[in-house]
Amino acid sequence: MSPREKLLTELDHLNDDQISQVLTYVETLYTDEPIKAYDPDDDPAIGFFAASPDLASQTKDILRVEFGQREQEDEVV
Repeated sequence: MSPREKLLTELDHLNDDQISQVLTYVETLYTDEPIKAYDPDDDPAIGFFAASPDLASQTKDILRVEFGQREQEDEVV
């Protein structure tokens, strides 16, 4: 049995929702756009894992560094 025949046989066993998913996938195969190579520098999710997991305890230190606040001002507040 050829791959085409096997695929057609398998399609007969799918419900309409599954056929819709397969059709969506098949339509993506026809795009003329080349698949962009993965670049971690363009991935916004990378930053989520680069920071310390305990940001809440470091809030004052982070704000002090970012906004130039002095440590003495924290004691007054």
